Amino acid sequence: ALYSNRELWMEYVIHNIASMGNFSTDRSVHDYATNIWKVNPKPIDPTILEQVRQEYLEHDRCRVP
Repeated sequence: ALYSNRELWMEYVIHNIASMGNFSTDRSVHDYATNIWKVNPKPIDPTILEQVRQEYLEHDRCRVP
């Protein structure tokens, strides 16, 4: 019934999004790593990072040429 009332549904959607607060998958993974798994971050190897970037670009279908 709520979904069929577009204006009321949109009001609920906006309130829901506004109430989420800050959420970040990066922060979540960091929190799990430090608080649950008890592991520390490791510095990123720039060579591996560049390799991953290049591999991603080869498969990125979202970019417009």
